[in-house]
Amino acid sequence: MYTRSNHTPTVRGRRPATIVFAVAATLLATATACTAPSAESDRLPGATGMSAGALGEPNAAEIRSTIEAENQRAAAAMVAGDLTASLANYSDNAISMMPGMPAMRGKAAIEQGISGMMKEVKMTAATFTTEDVTVAGDYAIESGSYTMTMQPKTGKAIDDVGKYMSLWQRQPDGSWKIVRDMNNSDLGMAPPM
Repeated sequence: MYTRSNHTPTVRGRRPATIVFAVAATLLATATACTAPSAESDRLPGATGMSAGALGEPNAAEIRSTIEAENQRAAAAMVAGDLTASLANYSDNAISMMPGMPAMRGKAAIEQGISGMMKEVKMTAATFTTEDVTVAGDYAIESGSYTMTMQPKTGKAIDDVGKYMSLWQRQPDGSWKIVRDMNNSDLGMAPPM
């Protein structure tokens, strides 16, 4: 006949309560370390990362400001039809993933893809709005939204709104370049012609 003992069963010599406590303490310590806000993130919504101070540590606010300025230069270059200036933010090994087409791998492929688009439409307005920048060492992950108006050679202007995510990397000269870029429209797909 089976009899029930009054002692708590053990797992490899430890009581389950001890294991549960250890796991809970580890999770709590991890969560606290990962979610504790920095003084910088308290002051700057949408800009997180290391604060300035120690040698070589990136400053999230400065990086965000740099990215926003570079995006504004790129938008102005797109409207001006200046292909070279509109691609200045991309590193030589960048990958751009736009909807409805294969990934463009390398700055030369991105230039070819954008050049083809610019032959078909003129960008009459472009705005990039940085909504968040997260800094991790020599990388900055930017997410944001865009609005664009494009005028095809024939037909009505096309307005587009959407979102994007770009991975920026600090270059040896201290500048920041896009190494990965993707976007998609908030609007539905165009009906087939």
